[in-house]
Order: sequence, then C-alpha cells, then structure tokens
Amino acid sequence: MRVLITGAAGFAGSHIAEELIVRGYDVVSLDCLTYAGRLDRLAHLPRNQVKAVWCDFSSPISDGVLQEIGPVDYVIHNGAESHVLRSFQYPRTFAMSNIIGTLNVLEAARKLEPQKFIYVSTDEVFGPAHGKPFEENDSLQPTNPYAATKAAGEFLAYSYFRSFGLPVVISRTMNMFGERQHPEKCVPLMIKKILRGEPVPIHGIETELQWISGTRHWLHARNQANALQFLLKAGLPGEKYNVGGEQHSNLEIYQSIARTIGVLAQFEWAHPQGPIHDMDYSLDDRKIKAMGWKPPIDFETSLRQTVEWTVRNREWLEE
Repeated sequence: MRVLITGAAGFAGSHIAEELIVRGYDVVSLDCLTYAGRLDRLAHLPRNQVKAVWCDFSSPISDGVLQEIGPVDYVIHNGAESHVLRSFQYPRTFAMSNIIGTLNVLEAARKLEPQKFIYVSTDEVFGPAHGKPFEENDSLQPTNPYAATKAAGEFLAYSYFRSFGLPVVISRTMNMFGERQHPEKCVPLMIKKILRGEPVPIHGIETELQWISGTRHWLHARNQANALQFLLKAGLPGEKYNVGGEQHSNLEIYQSIARTIGVLAQFEWAHPQGPIHDMDYSLDDRKIKAMGWKPPIDFETSLRQTVEWTVRNREWLEE
C-alpha cells in the first residue's frame, strides 16, 4: 500500500511517515522544503519505502509530478504553513499554501483516485473554547489568519466530497510536540532557552491579583500519526474526527520541561504577541475513541522522552 503525504519533510509529516512505514506502507513525500521542511527528518527511514518528490503545491500539480508520484492508495494532506505569529505577518503566504495549495492537492487527488483522502486540520478552526470542548459539527469561528486558512481548506475538502465523490475524511488535532520539531514552536523554544540559561516567556493575561497562563491540549505527533493511520481504515468519507490531547497550561509545560532537564530555570510573564491570542482551545474526541482509537503513549512519557531526545540532539534547536 502506498500513501502520498504532503509536508512529510516537516515535523508532523515525518512522524506520519514513520508511523505508516512501521506498519508496512510505502510513503511518497510531496514537499517544497520551506524553512520548516528538512529531508533529514526522513533519513532514518528505510530508503526503499520512502520516495521524495519536490513540489510547491501552491501552484497546480503538473502531470509530470503526478507521474513521478505514481499510483497511491491513500492521500494524507498534511502540508501547511502553521505558525500563528507568522500568519499575522504573511497572511498571503498562508492563503496560498493552505487554501490554494489544498485546492491543488484536491485536484491532483481526483486524478490519483485514492481510496481515502485525509485532510489534516486543527483545533484552532473553532476559535477559543472558553472551557467547553468543541464537537465535530460545531460551527467554525477562526480568529487568526492561520486558523482561517485551515477552515477554508476544510470547506474545500468537504466540497470535493460532495461535488466529486472524493473520499475525504477531515481530522482535527491539538497542539503537537515531539522530536524534530522546529524551534519556533513552544516546547523546543522552551528547551532552548532553558539550556541557554535564558528566562522563558510564559504568555498569559494579567489581572488585578495575578497572571493567568494560557492553556492548550497537548498531543505528541506520534499519537496524531497513530490516529491518522487508524482513520485510513476506519474513517468514513464525509466525516470529521477530533483527535484530542491532554490539557495543560503553558506554565505547567515549562515546569515539566525544567524538571526533566534537572535545572531550576527562570520564567517571566509576557503579554501574548500579535493582535489577538486565544487563551484556550479544546476538542471533544469521544467520537474517534468510541470507534476504538486511543493514544498509544501517555502525555507525561511523551513529553519526557521528547525533552530527553532534544537535549541529546541539540542541533535541532539551531534552525
């Protein structure tokens, strides 16, 4: 079985490729290798099971690229611009990658005719949770350009299910962390600052009495990859599935990382950057769990292993 994964040279994509190869799939990586894409994320995988194809899918995918990809059984459209702060600065880049890029991948999939097409989305399409987890069919109310482009991608993908019968499944996931993550993201950035002896900024809201830390639901990329391979088989075309994580504040994440490293690190409260900052996201993931999926590795183990691996492989903090 062959799977086309867009963005496989990125952080989350490399974990998807790893998960599928362990399960006997062959993987075709379709990636344009932006600042966040590195082929060495795939270097540890068997060469006979990975084929890398360069393609900037913000432009139409040519017949020549499709021939290079070859026949595939499944498509996982994971590639996207994903950093919220960058989306405030470069909204056009995000629109081209996440909206036009999704359109181009969907058009390519019509020719490839996969058994299933998974669109990987995000909890951020719903906007802030205000303490109540969102269910799959709740309305989308994105608050930043990144989330808006992912929501637009969802609508496009679903329209191709309705209009053309493309077997689209939509997954939504939470804040991810794990090995090989770009250091602009929260967990590796905290590790980097702690190792350098620098204060770690913790985003929050300042009240009259105290600071309140923002919260997220956290999920190791390996668990998300495991959920996606589950949906390749069990997901129903036209359906949406939330893939949940474990809720922790940014302060709790920092404290766990500092304990694992074994240092008494410093932090400083900071007002969020950007014109808007959602204090919490939350997904109700009872639907996929009722189908039989459960995360294979618990949060505490996942975070500890990620920190230990990153400390041993500090070159990943220098991008």
